[in-house]
Formats: sequence, structure tokens, C-alpha cells
Amino acid sequence: MKKIIIILVATLTCLGARAQEFNRNEFSVNTGGGASSLQNKPAEGKNLWNWTATAGLGYRFFFNPRWSIGTGANLSIYNGGILLDTYSHTQTTTNLLTGNVFDFSVSSTDYKEMQQAMLLSFPLTLQYQSLSKTAF
Repeated sequence: MKKIIIILVATLTCLGARAQEFNRNEFSVNTGGGASSLQNKPAEGKNLWNWTATAGLGYRFFFNPRWSIGTGANLSIYNGGILLDTYSHTQTTTNLLTGNVFDFSVSSTDYKEMQQAMLLSFPLTLQYQSLSKTAF
């Protein structure tokens, strides 16, 4: 029963869209989100996944029912991180002032670093769409 209602609503929505007059201007608003990582490849440790959000505004101008050009603005926020369970490193180096050789050692357990990226994009698109449901 649920599938029949979904198909009926989708069909009526499509029929309503086909019955509308040709309009040269189209405005859009989009939002999105989910889990993601920044896809970095740390030499040690592993990536941490965290929330991601995006929101944007768009405008499209139709030259005719098939061709249009569009632009807009989109803001995306990506969150991620790196987790090191255990890390240990020793390096032999020389003090440049005295010439003495010494070992520089670093060790850490349960190290966690959080990262965030905020991206603003301004896309420019050219679109062709047939009078059916296909668009490029």
C-alpha cells in the first residue's frame, strides 16, 4: 500500500510539473549532510569520521525549454580527525650552536586531533535537458 501511495504522489507531481508554463528563471535552495572524513592519508594512525553539512542557493536562466545556464553559492563544512593509539619516534640530530649530538624522542598514547574545513564554491553550469526526464 505504501509503494502505491509513493508512486501515485510521484506521478501526480510529474504531471503537475509538465503542465506548468515555460519559465525562464529557476531558483533553488539545497541542504545536505552526513558522515564523512577529510580523506587524508596519515602516515600513522587512522582517519576519524564526523559530521558534514552543506547549504546553498542557486539560479538558473533558461534560453529555451532545453538549454540553460546556472550559477549559485554553496557553503560546505567538513569535520574529521586523526587518531593515534600509540606513537613513538626517535631521531638523532645535532645542536647547531654547540655541535653536540643528541637523541630527540617523542611518544604519545591515545592522541586525537580534530580537523575542520569550510569551503565556499560558486559553480557555473551549462545544462541541456530533453523534454523527457533526461538532463546533462
